[in-house]
Amino acid sequence: IKLIDTVPKGFDGYRILQLSDIHIGSWLGNPEAIRRLVTLVNEQQADLIVFTGDLVNQQSHELDGFKETLSLLHAPDGVYSILGNHETVSISL
Repeated sequence: IKLIDTVPKGFDGYRILQLSDIHIGSWLGNPEAIRRLVTLVNEQQADLIVFTGDLVNQQSHELDGFKETLSLLHAPDGVYSILGNHETVSISL
């Protein structure tokens, strides 16, 4: 991989693994698929793991049956997530 000239040399060999559009609610009833995903991700030995949106279909409770499995994701510099267009916040007025 050619390193961009403006990226500090300390990032040479640095591995970022990106996950997107998991839509975990679609995997209810098939937890083995998510366990396999976690295994495959961890096998990559990334320095940093990032979820870049759409971890759920619509509601955070979709994660309830998968929290333990997803907590097994590991990267030395952390696992981070940002919201996508499918994550919503309920506001009661």
